[in-house]
Amino acid sequence: MRHVVDTPVLFSWHRNALESPFLRLPPEIRNRIYALVLTVGQIHVRYRPWRMRTTKGGDNKANAKAHSHSGFYAVALGVDQDAWRATTTTTTTTADTKKATSRARVTALPDALTPLAAVCRQLYRDTASLPFALNAWSFESARLMERFLVREKRLALYQRRAIAVLVVSVSDDLPSRAMEKYLGGLRAVVWRDGKTMQRWELASAAELQRLVAGTQRAALSRSRGQLHLYE
Repeated sequence: MRHVVDTPVLFSWHRNALESPFLRLPPEIRNRIYALVLTVGQIHVRYRPWRMRTTKGGDNKANAKAHSHSGFYAVALGVDQDAWRATTTTTTTTADTKKATSRARVTALPDALTPLAAVCRQLYRDTASLPFALNAWSFESARLMERFLVREKRLALYQRRAIAVLVVSVSDDLPSRAMEKYLGGLRAVVWRDGKTMQRWELASAAELQRLVAGTQRAALSRSRGQLHLYE
């Protein structure tokens, strides 16, 4: 029986560590480079339904039918951008919409978020969870989040536990205690209500319940254009 050190995988690992100029860098410097590459601000998850469309052919040609593939996809946005406003204007061709939707659209989740992880084992260890930890995450709706995370389990355990900041659009989309426990590493919830943004740091599940109660008490203040979550 060969010793485990002699396996091809470990041999390749040690060779990469010795020969790669990048992997020879100190871990602290590599981490700074990873952060510059993988930090986009906000990753917003949407779902594209299956669609059939018919296009008219010229010169008496038969109509051509085509369909768009369905599935989850994500849009990389700035941390201060309103992902839901961009969602409602995707059928238009305004400059703001093009700017909001042209930044790093990812059509394969979650593998396309971690392209460096497929290069070699060391890069996998270094970067597999970073896109989830370095960026705020948001979902088109609470129902979509539950489907993506719980029912279809699109993220591995280490990936969902790396999500630290969740952005929601309305109080009805605040994560339940079960969802907060399922995520495991959630540290803050950012609630966007129109032009107002509030950040709530979570120390425990009890803090999440206080956030829910606070948003309910704040409902009357929305008509005045202000949202007060803190007493």
